[in-house]
Amino acid sequence: MDFNLDFNLVRSQKLLLIPQLKLALDILTMDSRELFDFLEDQLGTNPALEADMDVRSIQDNNEDETDAQMQEENESTMSLKQHLIIQLNTMHLDKSSLMIGEYLIDNTDDNGYLKVDISEAAEFFDVPLDRVAAVLNILQSLDPPGICARTLAESLLLQLKQLDDTDEDAVKIVGKYLDRIAADDVKTVSDETGLTMERVREIFCKVKSLEPKPGREFYNDSAQSPAPPDIIIKETSDGLQVLNNDEAVPDICISESFRLGASLLAETKGGEYVHENVKSAVWLIKCLEQRKNIIYDIASRLLACEPDFFRNGSKSVQKLDKSSFAAYLSMHESIFEKALNGKFLQCRWGTFDFGYFFNEGEEDIGVGLF
Repeated sequence: MDFNLDFNLVRSQKLLLIPQLKLALDILTMDSRELFDFLEDQLGTNPALEADMDVRSIQDNNEDETDAQMQEENESTMSLKQHLIIQLNTMHLDKSSLMIGEYLIDNTDDNGYLKVDISEAAEFFDVPLDRVAAVLNILQSLDPPGICARTLAESLLLQLKQLDDTDEDAVKIVGKYLDRIAADDVKTVSDETGLTMERVREIFCKVKSLEPKPGREFYNDSAQSPAPPDIIIKETSDGLQVLNNDEAVPDICISESFRLGASLLAETKGGEYVHENVKSAVWLIKCLEQRKNIIYDIASRLLACEPDFFRNGSKSVQKLDKSSFAAYLSMHESIFEKALNGKFLQCRWGTFDFGYFFNEGEEDIGVGLF
């Protein structure tokens, strides 16, 4: 049996029917929690496999033992709404304004956008509209920048304001030409505003560096916690480094006692049973190693592409193109998508889904912009 695994051979549904390749793809697609469950089952059914320690024990203790320093520095330890409520309570507002603020926060979605009309809030509390607008203005000054906006354009303008940006050209373009930014139509904006194309490109880059979903950094604080990170990116004496999280997946190997049994039973009827289990175990280990290598390669490239993010946080993230990224890694796009699925990395700013760094689909806020 050939144990050389080349995912780029996947070009048709027929190949996906090959059991060994299907297993490799399934393992690549699994997040670390799903992989734990799968390996626990494999350890129970294939006597040729053994782990250095109990799988469930590793899973239960993983989050506590990953890296104490990062846990202390991790700012994403609460939900978005809790984060906003804490800030609101430091504003020394009267009781009525606090109630209005809590109501608006409660009607802010996970992306950080207000999903209730302020006229509804005014009617609910039986107060003038400008009273609610004043409270909303306070909420929109809180962290993260761009929070509690009602539209993408408003969120981007709030972020420019919080960055102490007095660039009136940028404000004008965000307010009037958001669709042109999405289309990367520099020429039209240049022609209609009288700005040079170089200046318009500069503004486009500035806008694209902003966060279209201000609440995104708090996604991982929902009731369902994310799977343990496969990758840790941390500062060392040699700079930022990509490290495999060895606690994320147990160390699986071939049982030495089973190897010995295989050699003793090689010429007997039982030898076939032993041989098949060993062969399955070897393939499983190969698939795990391939998954680990692919995830590491993606994370290494992310660090190379996003040094400002890993040093300065989410305000500095630059959204990447999946096709170009996959091509750089010589990886088929369909395989790349599977590799991104449910994979997390941990850095000083928190735990992030790999997909966080890439352009969103058309159903998401900010399509085409980021």
